[in-house]
Amino acid sequence: MRRIPLLLLLLLTILTGCSVDNYDTGQGDMSLLRADFAEVSTNSDCRLTGFVTDNDQKFVFPTPLEAEGARPDTTYRALVFYDQPSPVVKGLRGLKPVGVCRPFQPSTGEEVRTDPVGWESIWVSANRRYLNLALNIMTGVPDDEDAAAHQTISVRQDSREEHRVCYTLCHDQNGIPEYYTTTTYISIPMDPTLQADDEIVMRVNTYEGMKETRIKAKP
Repeated sequence: MRRIPLLLLLLLTILTGCSVDNYDTGQGDMSLLRADFAEVSTNSDCRLTGFVTDNDQKFVFPTPLEAEGARPDTTYRALVFYDQPSPVVKGLRGLKPVGVCRPFQPSTGEEVRTDPVGWESIWVSANRRYLNLALNIMTGVPDDEDAAAHQTISVRQDSREEHRVCYTLCHDQNGIPEYYTTTTYISIPMDPTLQADDEIVMRVNTYEGMKETRIKAKP
């Protein structure tokens, strides 16, 4: 089973500054800022070399960027913040790692938790590579400051029919206090056998009860 520890989604950070000033009229420092979901690549030295957006646009960095927590020769899913696009990205402002959950089919008798989450949205990426979820996760620091404790998220495939696939979001709060909300993005690799007009059903346990959303397998 592929479970995503939410704590680990915070570890990959680029070593550059990123700040947002108060609102200012006219064209300021943030006017050309873009944000895209993408696949970010590293080289053998664990440095970021570039990324490919969900629109299949490819960008490279003039100089590979150092990143804490990155592994060599790896592709990461991330929300990338950068300056006005061009083949060479002149300014990378930041990135937010996105967890990739490959759907699993539970074993007989396996316990799977569906602790509630805040629900925002679901969409298919423009290149039909990923089904994306935006979630609001309640989190906080445990009273005993147990650094090993973390929440996990996974995706269970409940059924696969000729023109429909059904998933359930699994979430283990794991005793983490619910003091404040943080937005978390999850990407699910698309079933390559799905056609554009096939249906995807996602069941998510929210604080208002179980919610079921149906969308077509096309952007």
